[in-house]
Amino acid sequence: AVTRTLDLYPALPPASIKWPNDVLLASRKVCGILLESILHSSSGFVVVGLGINLNATPDDFPPDLRTTATSVLAENGGIPTDRTAFTIAFLEAFAQSIHTATSNFPSLLADCSQRSSLTGKSIRLTSHGSEFTGSWAGLGPNGELLLLLPDGSTTPFSSADLVRPID
Repeated sequence: AVTRTLDLYPALPPASIKWPNDVLLASRKVCGILLESILHSSSGFVVVGLGINLNATPDDFPPDLRTTATSVLAENGGIPTDRTAFTIAFLEAFAQSIHTATSNFPSLLADCSQRSSLTGKSIRLTSHGSEFTGSWAGLGPNGELLLLLPDGSTTPFSSADLVRPID
């Protein structure tokens, strides 16, 4: 939903997704997403929290983040973003994403996979205190990252503490 909203701004570079929870513009983080869920046998819920850097200038970021973070303002030639218009467009895209997730989840995964910033890259991943190195092998049927390990096997990860491309 965030990437489709950013697509509405033609001067922006293409938005990409860094699994599991970042959105990038020009290879720099513009949005972070956090999910918390509670599932019971008959019901459950998910709380979605996200932060999108809309009108931040480079000087608004701490010095140690200025090379890794960006904003819509910085990538859109200094043109401020109307927060209300962006929010309305995002909520419409989010509602469509929820519909797609419940009616055609494979198409949502295909879109996420196409937008992945990790495609074709070697990756270092930390999960549950262990580090893994391999290559992006796509997304599994539930959205898990598939990591092709050096021994030729593929391992799915449904969560990770750190995911970094290896340069």
